[in-house]
Amino acid sequence: MLQNMDYIYQVYKEGSFSRAAKNLYVSQSSLSQTIKHAEKRIGMDIFDRSSHPITLTEFGTLYIKAIEEIREIVNNLENYVYDVDHLKNGHLSIGAGNFFAAYLVPPVITRFKKAYPNIQINLMEGRTVDMIEDLNKGNIDLLITNGHLDTELYTKTTLFQEHMVLSVPKSFFPEPPYPESLLTLQTLSSKQRFDAVSPVSLSVFSNIPFIVNRPGNDARIRADQMFSAEQVKPKILLEPDQTSTAYAMSRNGMGATIIDDALVRALGDYNSIWLYKLHSTFTVRDVAVFTKKNRYTTRSMKEFIQLIQMSKETLFI
Repeated sequence: MLQNMDYIYQVYKEGSFSRAAKNLYVSQSSLSQTIKHAEKRIGMDIFDRSSHPITLTEFGTLYIKAIEEIREIVNNLENYVYDVDHLKNGHLSIGAGNFFAAYLVPPVITRFKKAYPNIQINLMEGRTVDMIEDLNKGNIDLLITNGHLDTELYTKTTLFQEHMVLSVPKSFFPEPPYPESLLTLQTLSSKQRFDAVSPVSLSVFSNIPFIVNRPGNDARIRADQMFSAEQVKPKILLEPDQTSTAYAMSRNGMGATIIDDALVRALGDYNSIWLYKLHSTFTVRDVAVFTKKNRYTTRSMKEFIQLIQMSKETLFI
């Protein structure tokens, strides 16, 4: 019904077929014929050709009003696209594990908001296993995690690697067993120094209680793989949701726990524990940004990923 509306609107504006044809760079006869065909398809006249200049019929008045509403909607959409493309408008939803939401993401959001103050940002935090569904549904645009996601389904942008280490309360061993495997802030902050430290076997600590994450957590999956590989059946004391909670419990003398080195560097306060490098192929994992494949990547998503890649050097590594 709204075919050829630009032609019809030009005739309405000029009140003349000849002037409208000139503006549209078409012949007057061609323009007149086009509009007659349009009126025939609709079944009602738009213009009253008996008056000079031509005027609108009652239906024509409604038709022109509809055209103007459509033109306003299109104009608003074009303005929105321009604003979003130039990061003057839009929104960005970010999902992250509790630790990353607390320590990795906030400084990046601060820098992003300074650069693009009109982009609305929503931050959701929780377990990776819970937020994957939100990523699939489009409730979040980006997921920042050290968990494993299928790269057949998700696009992965690696930020940095972290190493899982062992935290043992000093109250269990006043003098550290295997001191050659102890880690310090200096060894955690230098790849060369970290690589030079000899790893320790979990079997050495098989008689002390362990604090591990709930099943489903990537840290728990890896811990189970490590125990299984060394044929160790741990004495599990507690199973908190968050690795940071397990670390706090270990620092308070409750039991040993397997944590990532980024968390140790961010939280510090390891005077009450011994930190050990572990001997396992499961200790290294990527911290990455994931987006759903086959989903449109907005400019704001690209800019945030680029900013977090640039900012990672000042955060943990």
